[in-house]
Amino acid sequence: MSGEGSDNKPSKLSRIAAIIIGLIMAAGAAYLMYLGIATNNFLYIIMGFLLFSFVTSLLNIGARPVPSLMKPVNTMTVIKCDKCGFSEIREFRRGDYIFKELGKCKDCDGTAYIKSIYTIEEEKGKRL
Repeated sequence: MSGEGSDNKPSKLSRIAAIIIGLIMAAGAAYLMYLGIATNNFLYIIMGFLLFSFVTSLLNIGARPVPSLMKPVNTMTVIKCDKCGFSEIREFRRGDYIFKELGKCKDCDGTAYIKSIYTIEEEKGKRL
């Protein structure tokens, strides 16, 4: 089928071709900088530096992103009422902070507030 293997990843041949072209362009940039130093022409040095910067940025476009080293976390908010002792745990919402008053308690007329905020690290898999 035509859909098989087309996951938009460059082939090994195209990567090798890009590296070879990049090396040729980098050599051209080095030659331009050498020519600028040898002839005392600052314009050649600038052109060589710009070409070298362009080549390195082009070669980095296809680089794979670095996977995150952070573990996924689940942030929880503890809601408490001091009058009746009501306590509830819910997902953290943007704008939550400790001692934030949330209004009337669900069980009584007391004031519910955020007592604490904590995170739970999710485990990907346990090793035996």
